[in-house]
Amino acid sequence: MTVHIFLANNRTVSDCLSESERANRTLPSFPHLRYLVIVLNAKDDLSDAACLVPMPTFVPRLLATMISQNSQPCLEVFNFRAYWTVRDDSSGSQHPSHTLLVSSEQGWSSIDSLLSNRRVFPKLRIVRSISTPYPHYTYRHDSLTIQHRAKEQTLAALQETGKVMEVLDVGLDREMDMRMNDLISTMLPEQYIPDIT
Repeated sequence: MTVHIFLANNRTVSDCLSESERANRTLPSFPHLRYLVIVLNAKDDLSDAACLVPMPTFVPRLLATMISQNSQPCLEVFNFRAYWTVRDDSSGSQHPSHTLLVSSEQGWSSIDSLLSNRRVFPKLRIVRSISTPYPHYTYRHDSLTIQHRAKEQTLAALQETGKVMEVLDVGLDREMDMRMNDLISTMLPEQYIPDIT
């Protein structure tokens, strides 16, 4: 069994967080779920006015809310993608390529604890977590550097997860990407493996 969840555009992500926290809603337990894809696209969500450059805090908070509480006893592969816009910061702060874009303080410590928790995910062995910032045109010429920095910081934020996973892919290594795809192909029929870029 596979489940794909896509949230995108115009305050959808932050609105979902508000509703999830208000109603205490999380993903239910799926006894036969083996492959879970969650994509949170906050490129057009500007509700976190204090967050010009780093990933908006509502993105990791929503993910942590979604996957907390209920065990997924058969889940083997978790594929998470996050997208957001790095806006122009006229305050004179550091360039985004020298800024902390993804950090434990933003809510990633909760995600790391959950993904490495064998009571919640007893069979989880493959995690792909790709953080992709889209720079404002002011920084567009440095977009690859900024995106590479975000991926490095995602890896640092998922230290405990990396210790218990067979594969942790954050998008830094093409060889790791191919290894992960090979492992997934041995578990699931090809038609159930989405090509998410």
